Amino acid sequence: MIQTLQVNKFYYPYIGGVEKVVQQLSEEFLKDSTVDNGVLACHTSKKDYFGQVRGVKVALAGSWKTILGMPVSTSFPKMFENLANKHDLVDFHMPFPLSAWCLPKLKAPRTRIVVHYHSDIVRQKKLKWAYEPAFKKLLDRADSIVVSSPNLRQNSELLQEYSEKCSVIPFMVSLPRVGTVPPERAAAIKKSLNIPADMPVVLYVGRFVYYKGLEHLVTAMADVKEAALLLVGQGPMRDQLSELGNTLRMGHRIYWKSGVTDEELADYYALADLFVLPSCANTEAYGIVQMEALASGLPVINTNLPTGVPWVSKNGESGFTVKPEDPNELREAILTILRDPGLKERFKAGALLRAKDFDPLRVRNATLKLYRSLIAS
Repeated sequence: MIQTLQVNKFYYPYIGGVEKVVQQLSEEFLKDSTVDNGVLACHTSKKDYFGQVRGVKVALAGSWKTILGMPVSTSFPKMFENLANKHDLVDFHMPFPLSAWCLPKLKAPRTRIVVHYHSDIVRQKKLKWAYEPAFKKLLDRADSIVVSSPNLRQNSELLQEYSEKCSVIPFMVSLPRVGTVPPERAAAIKKSLNIPADMPVVLYVGRFVYYKGLEHLVTAMADVKEAALLLVGQGPMRDQLSELGNTLRMGHRIYWKSGVTDEELADYYALADLFVLPSCANTEAYGIVQMEALASGLPVINTNLPTGVPWVSKNGESGFTVKPEDPNELREAILTILRDPGLKERFKAGALLRAKDFDPLRVRNATLKLYRSLIAS
């Protein structure tokens, strides 16, 4: 049996893209009796916690506050030292400066190091003097670096000198596949939202934050009068987006839903006609919700960012890829799909085919194959 440790900033039930990836990997590893996996992360309480979350062994360091997206924890370094040196392999999920700063505490000579490199730091780039030296030391020492797409390996400024160490292993999607939600259930939820039964639904799922580009989606939808826009999620831009919709005189066609659990998400994908991820900044490294939409058989419209976003859903195969921050091109892509049933069906087939690449078993096996090869070397 191999002993592995996932190290990340936070863990479930904290909501975030990287946290979702760590959760999915950890819960998949529970299905393989040859792996003893644990998680080390921080949490928002001030007290440390040792126990289980949905069957996964976790050690959660208490934190006093979060500054610039990073938890401030005095107990994390000691917990890292105690745990990391007892495992065959430690998988750092980056960017997380605190864990990189703790690297000198990992002294066990046989412990292998993997870095899941999720994205460059974008918003706090001015602070690179503080974190980049530690990041480089971690990447220098890493036995392997995992990236979620070839785009990230090619376009990340920090990974350029480490490309030979990089392996591409995509994230996984475990949402129930298309057809598992009864049509009458989807129709009932649509009715509960007060969306007309015969009105097509353009869906977005995620946080309402700056890099998602939602203002461009709302603007694009102002001229898509035959469809409703359903925004599932929450975030600081909620009021701003509502005001924009009212200014454009299409606020009555925007429908909002928050507090949707992972288990309930499948219902919302099932009632939609297409999915849009209008991200406008490189902070969007992947867009995991795209994978959920693909697995649900939805055509996807994404943006041509220099990240993994356009790699997940392929232009012309499972949907369209448009320019970021271009409401006109986005509107035309939406209308083209809505008004062409044949194209919609072709993209649906392409979406389901692409979703197979993100099958949890396939991703788990690829990750464990890498782990075992490193431990055996």
